[in-house]
Formats: sequence, C-alpha cells, structure tokens
Amino acid sequence: MDASCSFLKKNGVDKLRFGVILGTGFGTFINSMEDAIVIPYDSIPHFPEVTVEGHAGNLVYGSLHAIPILVMQGRFHRYEGYTNDQIGYPIHVMKALGVDILIITNAAGGLNPAFKVGDLMIVEDHIHLMGGAYNTLGDQIREGPCYDDELKEHLFKISIQKKRPVQRGILSWMPGPSFETRAEINMLRKLGADAVTMSTIPEAIIAHSLEMRILGISCISNQCAGIEEGLINTAEVMMAVRSSAETFSRLIFHLLDDLQ
Repeated sequence: MDASCSFLKKNGVDKLRFGVILGTGFGTFINSMEDAIVIPYDSIPHFPEVTVEGHAGNLVYGSLHAIPILVMQGRFHRYEGYTNDQIGYPIHVMKALGVDILIITNAAGGLNPAFKVGDLMIVEDHIHLMGGAYNTLGDQIREGPCYDDELKEHLFKISIQKKRPVQRGILSWMPGPSFETRAEINMLRKLGADAVTMSTIPEAIIAHSLEMRILGISCISNQCAGIEEGLINTAEVMMAVRSSAETFSRLIFHLLDDLQ
C-alpha cells in the first residue's frame, strides 16, 4: 500500500476528505470535475485491472467547485474473479490518503414496483446473503449499519430543497454476472429488498471496517429483471444511469459543499 500511496502523491494526489466509487454508467461524473488528474489503474502499483464494460479503470483526482475529491472511475467485482482483498485494496489506499467520507454508487435492478427506471435511491441498509471473509488486509470487522444516518438524511433534504426527488430503500447484492432469475427476484422482494446490484455491498462492508462514513446511491437501471419479459443488456443499463448523471452530480456537489 505504501507504494500505491507514494506513487499517487508524486502524481499530485493530496489534501483529501471525500472519495467516490462510480458504478456502471456513472463515469460521466468526472466531467463535472475541475483540474482533473486522470491516473489509469494499470499505472498504479498493486492496483487490480478493470475487465468490465462501462468501467473506464481510472483514478481521478480533482475538485468539484474547489472541493478536493478522489474518484474511482470503475470498480472491481467478485464475478471478475477478484477476492475481497483485491476489491478492498483501493478503499484502503483512499483511507490512507485521508478519505473519511466515501460515496458508493451502482446501477441496480428495481424490485420495488413504485420505482421507475432512472430513479436515484439512497441506500438505507443492505441485504447480503452470499457471505465471504471480509477481514481484508487484517481489518477488524465492525458490526452495525454501514450507511451513515447523517449523510442519508442530509442528501434527502437536499433533494427536496433542489426539487430533484430521490427514492430511499434497501439494497440487496447478488454476485452475478448473470441477471437474477424470477425465483431469485421473488425471494429478494419477500426479504424486503427494493433493488439489487452486483457490487457496492462488499465495498461498504470493507469501508465500514475502516471507520469511513458511507453514503450509498443506486440508480434504478431496469425494473424487475426476471419478471418483465425481454432481455437486459449493459448498453441499456448504462443509458438509464447516464440519464440521471446530471442529477447525481448536482446533489453531490451540494452535499460536499455543505460538509466541507
């Protein structure tokens, strides 16, 4: 980790408090940043390699209206064959560089019939059925809710003030890479899940163990996969998320501005 941090500092990464992990379709968020320094993952010592469509594979350092921010433009998934240690490594690096508030985004299938494609959802809590060892790099796993109540409430109030309404709900995680079957969708809905994704929850567990404050935001990219007829593909998911990217960027700017 020292090699990664040293490399990033030599490339100008400094004075950090806020970090963001961008999921599928959220990559255009970096267009809102000023003075952006784009650092490919494959140039950073010990960083994994992105293999998934829609994930650029860059660490981007810059500012959002003069607020310093470090952004992962693309992430790593269990279905790519990565371990929790590898998924969590960039989060450890962020923490070592000073990040203590982490915003984690994802594209998610909508399970709540009241949700529409393109809706943003603040993650209230999650359902994690798959298990796995999360004491990555020697972390002591912390119990209790992962998602910071103050950050959730603050963002929700901002969405009302700015007349950019968002949903609130429970996020579930399935390892993928296939979309869920009808039986799996029915199970998750009965368990109380409002949306399902293939990422985020492993990252949230790791970041929580590092005592970071976490805000989870999902974009509903499709409704009830496995229930509705027809196929879903990555291009459709990315298009749905990109339609909400401007709303996401504006909400995050106001949130960071209030928190700095």
